[in-house]
Amino acid sequence: MEPPHPDVVERLSALARLHHEWTLEHAGAEAQPNDAPDYLVHHVDIDPPPGAENKFVRRAREIEGSGDHVG
Repeated sequence: MEPPHPDVVERLSALARLHHEWTLEHAGAEAQPNDAPDYLVHHVDIDPPPGAENKFVRRAREIEGSGDHVG
């Protein structure tokens, strides 16, 4: 198997950075409970302020090169 194209690696790295920054920015939001026994080991549910998720999706789609923008 050949390695991914450098452009793909850069886009995925940019998405990872965006997700990390967004999570840090909104990690102080109120956690939402979940009854699954191991859920909190792998996930933290947050309730970000209005518009924050749409802003994230718009930026992610820009990075991915998608023409479909939200909001």
